[in-house]
Amino acid sequence: MKAKISISMRHLALSTACLTAAGLALFAASPTTQGYDDPAFFGRKFSREENLLLGLRQGKGSAAFWLLEAKNGQKAITDDIDRALNRIDAADHAYSKSKGRPDDKCLAACELRLVQAKQRSQDLEDTLALALREMRSGITETLIKNP
Repeated sequence: MKAKISISMRHLALSTACLTAAGLALFAASPTTQGYDDPAFFGRKFSREENLLLGLRQGKGSAAFWLLEAKNGQKAITDDIDRALNRIDAADHAYSKSKGRPDDKCLAACELRLVQAKQRSQDLEDTLALALREMRSGITETLIKNP
């Protein structure tokens, strides 16, 4: 048992050392792109203001990060509304069927509101994705046109 743990620990230490060395080699070998991976900016030095613009595009806490967070949150909201709508529809159908009136919908007004809310949620999700794409392309175009 002790031999198995010892081998596992050695393997883990060796794997960690290899990954760290590979990461350092990649970091050291990167050109003066200052961490920006767009080929249009390869090897270019940026001013402080250009770095501010590029900082909006990527990285934790950037505008793009928060737009992606909002978009993902909105997708979760859309999915939750859809789940609620399906449950309400199933319960409404089961209740109506049990009362001998399968065509009646006692929660039709609620379902209509949820369908409208789901559509608005999907629209907001699409708007956030479009805003993110436009922001990224606008920054790229601005920096390429004005070197």
